[in-house]
Amino acid sequence: MITKEIIIEKISQSLKYTYESIEQQLTFEFWDADDLISLNTDYNVDEYAPGFFGIGTDGGDEMLTVELSSGKVYSIPFIPMDSNDKVLITNSIDDLI
Repeated sequence: MITKEIIIEKISQSLKYTYESIEQQLTFEFWDADDLISLNTDYNVDEYAPGFFGIGTDGGDEMLTVELSSGKVYSIPFIPMDSNDKVLITNSIDDLI
């Protein structure tokens, strides 16, 4: 299990601003650590994707999230935001930063 506070700390200490996977043909931009709580609130992540915490976006339809119970990182569509549509990006936030 990973907490929102640990995720925020990891993002704030990271020198990376993006995550790119050539194999998956994905590019995500991390949200600013100071904005993580407010963006999750604005996007109603707790309501529409309970158990997940948003950390970034692909600049379009996908949100980069961390599953709090496992620490795994997934992509979840913004509309409709449904964790059943999640796609595994990596097994740990540490793999991203």
